[in-house]
Amino acid sequence: MKNNNILSVLMILFSVVPAIAQTEKSDTIKTQQLKEVVVESQQNVVMPSRSIYVPTVKQKRSAMSGDDLVKLMRIPEIVTYRGQLVSTSLEPISMFIDYHEAGSDELNGMNMNDVKRIEYYAFPDDPRFMGKQYVINFIMVKYEYGGYTKFTGVENFIENSGNGSVYNRFQYGKMTYDLTGGGSYASNDHSGSSETEFYRLPQLDNTIESFERITDKTASKYRTHNSWATFRAMYSSKNVVVRNTIGGSFRSTPDNNSVGSVTYRPESFSRSSYISDNDSHNNLFTYRGDINIYLPNKNTLVITPIYKYNHTRQNSCYTEDNVLYNNGAVDNSHQASAVMTFTHNFGTPGSLSASLNGSYNTNRTWYSGTSTGFDENRVYHLGPEVSYSGRYKGFYGKLTLGYNWDKSNFNDVVEVVNSPAISASLQYAFNTRNKVSASYNMSRWAPSSNYKSANMVKVNPLMTYTGNPELFPMKQNRFSTSYTFIPNKIITLSAGAGWSFFGDRYVYDFIGTPTGIIRTIQQPMGSYSLGNYTISADANLLDGDLSVGGSLNHVFAHNGIPYDWSKSWMNWSLKIFYYFSNFYIGSFFNSKAEYSDGIMVGDWMKEPCSYSLQIGWSNSRWNVRLYTSNFFRFTWKESELVMDSKYYDRTKINYGTNRHFMVQLRATYTFNYGKKIKSNNQIGEQSGGNSGILK
Repeated sequence: MKNNNILSVLMILFSVVPAIAQTEKSDTIKTQQLKEVVVESQQNVVMPSRSIYVPTVKQKRSAMSGDDLVKLMRIPEIVTYRGQLVSTSLEPISMFIDYHEAGSDELNGMNMNDVKRIEYYAFPDDPRFMGKQYVINFIMVKYEYGGYTKFTGVENFIENSGNGSVYNRFQYGKMTYDLTGGGSYASNDHSGSSETEFYRLPQLDNTIESFERITDKTASKYRTHNSWATFRAMYSSKNVVVRNTIGGSFRSTPDNNSVGSVTYRPESFSRSSYISDNDSHNNLFTYRGDINIYLPNKNTLVITPIYKYNHTRQNSCYTEDNVLYNNGAVDNSHQASAVMTFTHNFGTPGSLSASLNGSYNTNRTWYSGTSTGFDENRVYHLGPEVSYSGRYKGFYGKLTLGYNWDKSNFNDVVEVVNSPAISASLQYAFNTRNKVSASYNMSRWAPSSNYKSANMVKVNPLMTYTGNPELFPMKQNRFSTSYTFIPNKIITLSAGAGWSFFGDRYVYDFIGTPTGIIRTIQQPMGSYSLGNYTISADANLLDGDLSVGGSLNHVFAHNGIPYDWSKSWMNWSLKIFYYFSNFYIGSFFNSKAEYSDGIMVGDWMKEPCSYSLQIGWSNSRWNVRLYTSNFFRFTWKESELVMDSKYYDRTKINYGTNRHFMVQLRATYTFNYGKKIKSNNQIGEQSGGNSGILK
């Protein structure tokens, strides 16, 4: 991967050297930099249906992407949890740019100087948000004609990974064209895991054979690279906006290998060594259309067709005691969907929407090796939905009633499931600085096709994987509440809590046999519940040059049969950021964390604390940042996983680069041309659907 290192370093040097040497040149249109004017009453405003936050010039210049800007602004209704932006009740947030949904690479391609303000919505009634429950929407400045180009380069030293991308936007008249592409790589010899497993195998004479199996990794090799490109054309007029986006990506992981030793206590088997060789390759093509039609009498029609094609190929070879367990799989998936929403706006009383969501997904999967076979899964979905939102004085509320019809044809097994969907939200703003909200959501989680395979895949001498063709959707009930208080331009406070209950749960279950364990998927199993509360506070001092913030988060979970445990953990974080001249410096600390690793599993995860320090220099075009994290930690241990069940227990140590000392050099260069025009959604690497390969 030496060439990848060289390319990444060259891109960084391309960005850094001119930044230090050059005198900033003006854009095509001569501009005069004015001193920033901050109006306290307009910087941060909460309203019943949304909140508005205005970034400062220093924040925009220091940010390298959209989500980076949100983190710098320390918006009280948004917290960072396990590296992701979520609501204060830990619910996922959808990102939009000028009312169009955006992915991570689209956020990286934003021209940060063009951000006017950030809007935060909970259960918005705007049909352009496509029914998303929590939304961040970036409002960009407008142009007359022209566009911009943005270069981004990142190199992670010691971790040995990096990426680079170029984003181009050009508009002429009513047409806007976006073209972007990039690539990434990762290369290290520190990934993998070590395990201590405890087996309790029921024998034919009704006795139990108990023993430990210890797997110690001694060496590993991980190599992956990815390239992608996306093109979009958009037509925009007063009454119609039409966008068409096509994209493709090519991801390859030729090496995900490890070697080590296997021992048993007591010595039921002789000590041996193991070799694990894995590789995977994925090709993706996507198309997305967005049609917004603004009809007379305050009516709106939004149509969103989407198509995705995935080709996935993966192979694994595990050798222990000179016995080879070889497994291969190839999957082709097609996913087509369309959403049509009609909305009538009554004005002050609110709006009424009716939508229809339809989709068709198919997976065709071939298995070879210890299990040979072919699976075909076809899933049909139809979901009508009606919602009404209303406003009265300081109140904003929204009620959505829906119905889901799902039909699954997995080989010869046909499953039809009908289920209602309900969501309700009520928000009240006492004034522009105080806001409280509460919500309820009832939905269902459809099982992925890769959970349904009945193939018996043997992965080592004592473990076999299989799925369950008869799985049906599980049910979720979710309650959440939040409070936001902005007493002045210096201090912001927020609190949030949430609780989820899952019924008809499908779960990984470990079944004991005289010769080993079969990991299958059973349904229905014991219920699962997950709750949390979060408290955060931030202060902007020295006229906004110094920002200090912290949060406290308490998570608690109950995992029913077959794991049957209840656990909780409290962690806290602290962040300090300081601006001086064109420079900025920041530090972050997050205490060690423990949490439930998912709904289907019984794993309880433990992670060490993390901390970082960064210093950067920026102006209207350049942003160069040196970042280092975990500079007192020189172990490759990332996390510890603990799981107990009736026949099988496991303690697993995961190794990698995420918690080791690391140094990152990142640079962006953005230049505009032409006159200011309307800036709409960015584009980036497209994300694909799940493959149907049993995991």
